Amino acid sequence: MKVSRLIIIFLLGLASFISIDAQAQRDRSQNPKQQAKQQQELRQAREKKINNEMKEREERHVKIQDKKTRKRMKKNRKRSERLAKRGNSEPFFRRIFRKRHFKR
Repeated sequence: MKVSRLIIIFLLGLASFISIDAQAQRDRSQNPKQQAKQQQELRQAREKKINNEMKEREERHVKIQDKKTRKRMKKNRKRSERLAKRGNSEPFFRRIFRKRHFKR
């Protein structure tokens, strides 16, 4: 009994002195350029997934509307696209009330 207890204590003491070589940080097997490229690809894949989901949601939103509403939505979308093409980036009230520099 005493001998087995001494052997166990000896083995535990020996095990505490043996250090296991473990790295605290993971090994960087890729260079920074490859990591940046991989991150860019992941970002693009995420953006593509999000854009596809948004497109599906918009299509579903239009699909559940009745015919009159869809026509009105289409009319307003075309109107907003046409107005956006004109290129008036500032609101009308700023264009009306801005100071003008007249020649004398």
